[in-house]
Amino acid sequence: YSALGTAATVSRCPADNVCYQVGVPEVSASSGEGNIYMQLRAPTTYSWVALGTGQQMKGANIFVMYADGNGNVTVSARYGVGHQEPEHQTDTQLELLAGSGVVDNGQTMLANVRCSNCESWDSGSLSLTDSSANFIAAWKKGNALDSSSAEATINYHDSHDQFTFNLARATITNDENPFVGASEGGSDEGNTPSDGDNFGLGGASSSVNETPK
Repeated sequence: YSALGTAATVSRCPADNVCYQVGVPEVSASSGEGNIYMQLRAPTTYSWVALGTGQQMKGANIFVMYADGNGNVTVSARYGVGHQEPEHQTDTQLELLAGSGVVDNGQTMLANVRCSNCESWDSGSLSLTDSSANFIAAWKKGNALDSSSAEATINYHDSHDQFTFNLARATITNDENPFVGASEGGSDEGNTPSDGDNFGLGGASSSVNETPK
């Protein structure tokens, strides 16, 4: 499948073959707003995996990926409300990009995502040049959800992670999908998880479910 990104992106793999990667276009870094690119990757032995911006569950801007049952993936935007099911929301502007789907002979779920307004979102807001931007993540092993529904139910996570990315080192030259047609790479910039609220996920799914462009 497509390469994982350019060396300018930053990445973290908190569990076996569960990886997250982020890149910020130069134009977004310069203006402080605009597109940011994210990749979520996990084996199909996982029911779902999620990445969120923020320091804790409450107020986080969360993106959940799971298989849709037709060779593609669903990416779902949710609002973290604390130690309970995140709420479906449609305010986050997401687009599922080329290279996404169930790939690697059905072994891997892969979502390349562009968010155009992630710099301003409650406590999950991002400074696109932050040297220690807060992120949270969670994942659940199990049967594939096989759903394109915007409100598919997901079970409570197996584990979670809290870390920071140095977005100042995640700059990509062009404002375009950095995860397709690029060299293998992405520097591992995720720092040690911090103490804080558990990242509890379970619930309503919504937002992006598009055929990769």
